[in-house]
Amino acid sequence: MSWYIDSSAIIKLIVAERESPHLKEYISENLLTSEISRVEVMRTVTVSASSLAPLAKKVLGALHSVDISPSILYIAENFTSDISLRTLDAIHVATALSLQQVINGVITYDKEMSKNAKALGLSVVSPGA
Repeated sequence: MSWYIDSSAIIKLIVAERESPHLKEYISENLLTSEISRVEVMRTVTVSASSLAPLAKKVLGALHSVDISPSILYIAENFTSDISLRTLDAIHVATALSLQQVINGVITYDKEMSKNAKALGLSVVSPGA
């Protein structure tokens, strides 16, 4: 089985943060993420640590990227009002939900995403947090 990894966790594979060693120990080789992670991660790196752009591209290239399909967008736009996800986070969670049969759960360090993903029945981990 695989894990779905969001951009908050991917950043920790690029930028050394307190949780980075724990995350690197925890992850398997088979990680899935949404196409939007590429944009989120590259924008974050470009703005805050542009010298890490080559490493960011390498890390992103090692992930299995999931297309943003009409069905994923449908799931994301139809979350009920008790799900308090921002737009891109809704797409991340919708993508993970669409992969439920092939993932163990979600790796994220975003507290709001974690809370909402759990409410929707997904397992969530934040190694080292």
